Amino acid sequence: MSYKNSTPTVLVISDSPEQFEQAASLFRASGFAVIFESDAAISLKNAGRQMPCLIISELAVHNIDGLAVCRRVRQDQSLAVTPVVLVGDLSPGSGIVADGFRCGASDYLQKPFDGNCLYQACTAIARRSTDKVDGLFFESFPNWKVDYSEMHFN
Repeated sequence: MSYKNSTPTVLVISDSPEQFEQAASLFRASGFAVIFESDAAISLKNAGRQMPCLIISELAVHNIDGLAVCRRVRQDQSLAVTPVVLVGDLSPGSGIVADGFRCGASDYLQKPFDGNCLYQACTAIARRSTDKVDGLFFESFPNWKVDYSEMHFN
């Protein structure tokens, strides 16, 4: 797999990438590269070189679960501020979902999800980015301009 360093990248860690295709199309239309990876260990190793602006991971994925993905991202100095969105079959009230937030997840979506909802959840993460650390997220999304009067991205 080769990564393009010049294009902002969204990394999707999933055993079933087809469920993310609608969201991937929206990201691509906004100027992002979308990389699908089924092996979490390999994807995290590559992420350290690529520096994705967003990581989307299933809670249950091949060889490393989504909680471990969050922990490793937060422990890696080069990735620590990268937003991580977890998706899974569990209800938001589940203890594992709460553990995901404690591990550093930026958001959680329950499956099945609509691709547009996932895309909008990611834009909401950018919109909430107001402090100096989260402000780095905006720099990763050069094609998104925030219109606060209507609270959407153009």
